[in-house]
Amino acid sequence: MRDLLSLDPADRLLQQWSSFDHLLTMSLLTDRRPPFRRFSEKLAERVDGWHETRGHSDKSLLFRKWIVSTAGSSKADELFGSLGIEAGSKKVRTADAARKTAYVAMLSAIVLDERSRGVPIDELERRWTIDNLRGVEERWRDTALWLLAGQARLCDVRCLYYHLVEDCKADPDRVKRVKKLLGGMRQQLF
Repeated sequence: MRDLLSLDPADRLLQQWSSFDHLLTMSLLTDRRPPFRRFSEKLAERVDGWHETRGHSDKSLLFRKWIVSTAGSSKADELFGSLGIEAGSKKVRTADAARKTAYVAMLSAIVLDERSRGVPIDELERRWTIDNLRGVEERWRDTALWLLAGQARLCDVRCLYYHLVEDCKADPDRVKRVKKLLGGMRQQLF
């Protein structure tokens, strides 16, 4: 959030934040994400296609701006740096490793999103070529709910007030605008 606030004094990026961005962020930050599939270019194409079918307000800002790409042109490593996470082993921290990790996390977020919309497990397993959803879905959902509740607590202007005022030199109008945007983001989480 601090990086988004620093990048965009007009807060247009925060305005574009969707409920799916919460799922994606949570999937990127957790080590409890189920290993549904390994990365492949075919998976990347399918995820890209899925994202394109979403309505404008449901598209992920993070995916659209930093992850979606062909190999070699992704900015996923920038996103990972902002989130303070590593991609790959300590020896191999490349943009390509970040892109691959991000697409696998995107699949986890998609599965959660689709299940929350009532898509049956059998259909998800068939569509995404995963075969272990039935065994891990309940645990993954409960972990996700717990982590998302934690994210909701962070969507409060009090958590970012010092950064806004001291680093971003925000005036009272911007603080008020960010407070309203964070309230909307908290509603998305719930």
